[in-house]
This record gives sequence, structure tokens and C-alpha cells, in this order.
Amino acid sequence: MIETAIINIVKACCRLPALALIIFLILTLSASLFTYENFAIDTDTGRLISSRLPWRQRELQLDAAFPQQVDTLLVVVDGATPELADGAAKILAAALAKESGHIKAADEVEAGPFFENNGLLFLSVEQVRQTTEQLIRAQPFLGTLAADPTLRGLAHALAFIPRGVKAGAIESKDFAKPLSILSATVDALLAGRPAAFSWNELMTGEAPAPRELRRFIRVKPILNFDALQPGAAASETIRKTAAALGLTPDKGLSVRLTGPIAMADEEFGTVADGATVCPNNGGTFQLDGERVRVKAGDSPVLLKIAPDLSLAELDDVVHIARSRRVDGMIVANTTLARPSTLREQAGAREQGGLSGRPLFRLSTRMVAETYVRAEGAFPLVGVGGIDTGGAALTKIRAGASLIQLYSSLIYRGLGLVDDIKNDLASTLLRTGRDSLSEIVGADAATITAENWPV
Repeated sequence: MIETAIINIVKACCRLPALALIIFLILTLSASLFTYENFAIDTDTGRLISSRLPWRQRELQLDAAFPQQVDTLLVVVDGATPELADGAAKILAAALAKESGHIKAADEVEAGPFFENNGLLFLSVEQVRQTTEQLIRAQPFLGTLAADPTLRGLAHALAFIPRGVKAGAIESKDFAKPLSILSATVDALLAGRPAAFSWNELMTGEAPAPRELRRFIRVKPILNFDALQPGAAASETIRKTAAALGLTPDKGLSVRLTGPIAMADEEFGTVADGATVCPNNGGTFQLDGERVRVKAGDSPVLLKIAPDLSLAELDDVVHIARSRRVDGMIVANTTLARPSTLREQAGAREQGGLSGRPLFRLSTRMVAETYVRAEGAFPLVGVGGIDTGGAALTKIRAGASLIQLYSSLIYRGLGLVDDIKNDLASTLLRTGRDSLSEIVGADAATITAENWPV
């Protein structure tokens, strides 16, 4: 029947080639249009997890209450002095606020008119008293500089120090460190080296705390979820703006990006570096260690394997991993197998890898099998079905130096991490051990001697 239909179609195409070509073009155009409208990349990670989960609903409520905290880029401005960092953050925030093409809004965190006018209210009474006394003592110095903010004004201001010492109003030892700082800075500038000093340090004689050398700018980017890196355009705008303003290391400043969008973009960016066939979904792969090393640079390279490998295949994989000097292996999820214990057999017939609790016994066996073959050449990351402290401990005793969570986080939220850590800490106390490293692989030999899990 099918053969007859095919023959008739071929004969019709031969009799009416022009009509066949037109029909072919129409079908091709229709398929292209359907593909364009229905197949597209969506890099919105917020849609990966169901909004019906209780913890996800609470997260959405929190996002709705504080929309300024959602989908943000955090610009970190570090300066050689607090004044440099503060000034750079102000001009960068102002410039970014005008970049309407890729940025919705930009504002300084813990800064602005309110903190400038009311900052002393956040200090203790003693700190306010000390600051006020310092300002009073420095009044002649500051007044002279305010009237003439040049080197000449600085020289006139410094002249008040010996006068104050002579009058008995101040002690010379109080100015030893500030004058040393000023002298070192001037010497560096005369030698052609970049240098800066903090006026606050000059006044107080105390070096600024690390937190005083850092400022933050919160940026709401315009995201393009059709792109592999939704915030890439905004990030590039920030970097170009900072460079155009001269906020560079040679001037004692550095600007870097972090926050949810920056980290998500970095993760998605790794996809652009190259693609491999995922062994978890039944594919095969060849490990080109040198090519991976070149792309990874100084970053550790971990090889992730599926639990569906045969022991012979595992022998080959571990041998290659050791010879190619990988930094570790992730063992093992997900599986193409469908255990008979699954309650939802209809869903079990769907394509793709199975993760979560049904995978636990099989993945733990693979951890133990890999551990005895690796012989300590690299650490293992145990993954697959870890949802309790006991499950984590079993993975460790099977040979895992680290554990990885995924499916259980979706169902139980981030609080699971604390639960597992508390359980593991209790185990150490109960057994009198100092470190979990003492029991890594303790049960590997026993587990590999058991019947294969089904």
C-alpha cells in the first residue's frame, strides 16, 4: 500500500514537475515559518522550575515585594582609597543611568543623598564624638584646603602643624604617620609612579578598612532571553562605560560584575565554547584532553559520566581520564533505565534521563566502582538521589569526596543543604572523627561486591 502510494507520487511529480516544485517550495516555506514561530531559545532560568512548588511561590512573592532586587547586575567598584572608590561609583552610576538602550536603571547601593546627609546617624555615640573632635582639630587645615584646593593650599595648610605644636594645641607625634603617608605619595608621583592617599587616613592616621575601599552599583539590565547570554549587552555597556570614564587599574580603580545575571550569563557562555554529546542521554563521546585543557585554561576539568555504562566501558573511561589528567569525575546521573519500582509508569515511558531518589542505589554503585578504579588519582563528586544526610554519607563512604544536589533542591529548597550539613556534623561528633575525608571510600570494596542494583 505504501509502495503504491510512493510510486504514484513519483509518477505525478514526473508528469507535473512545475507543480511539484511549487508544492515543494510551499511546504518548505511553511515548515520554515513554523520553525521560526515555534522553535526559539529561551534562557530565562526562572522558568526552569515549576511556580507551583511552595518554596518557589514564596520566592515569587518576595520578588514581587522587592522588584529592584530581581534580575540585577551588581557592579563592584574597588579603589586604592575610599575617595577614589566613592567618586568612581558616583560618576559610573550617573553615566549608566543615561544608557537607556540596554539598562533600565542604575543606582548606588548604600550611598546617595540620604546617606550623605544622615550617615552619622548610623554610627555609635562614641564614634560620632571621635569624628566630631577630629573635625574640630582639623578645622584650620580643612578650611585652608577648602579655600585653596591646590598644592599651594596644601602647603599653607601643612604650615598650621608646627604652629599648633608651638602653641601647645597639638602634639607633633600625632602627625608623624599622616605626614609619612603624604611624603610617600608625593615621592611616588615625582618618580612617575601612580599613587594616591586617603584624606580620611591623613586626618585620622588609621588605614581604611577593606570595606571602605569598595562601592556597589545595582543595575537593572534590559534582558534578551532570545540570546544565549540575556544580559551580555548590558554587561558590555557597563564595561565600555567604565573604560571610557578612565576607571582602570592604572588609576587605582577596578570595575567588575557579579550578581544573578552575570553568573547566569557566564554559565550560558560556556555553552558557546563548544558542545559535546551528553552521555547521560545515550550519546557517546571522545575525550580530547588537550583541547579541553586549552579551552578551560586554569579552571579544573571534571568528567561527568552516566550510571548506564558497563563495567568494561567504565574501565576505559577511568583509564582515559587518568591518562588525560582530568581533575575529577562526577558520578553519576542521569539514567536511561526505568526501575520497576517507579510509581508513575506512564511518565516513566517519556524520553530522557531519570534523576532523583530512584537513581540512588545505581549511582552509588557507580561511585564505588569508579573509586576502586581511580585509585586516588582524582576526587569524585557523588550525585544522584541525595536527599538526606544519610544519603550523602553513603555516597561519601562509597568514594565521593564531594556531593552534588539537584532534584532534591527542587522539591525541598535550599534548606536541605543545612539539614545535610548538620547530619554530617552530627556523624563526626558521634564517631569521634575530625574530618569526613577519613571515611571517603570506606565502603567501596563492600559495595562493589554486592549484587548489581536493579
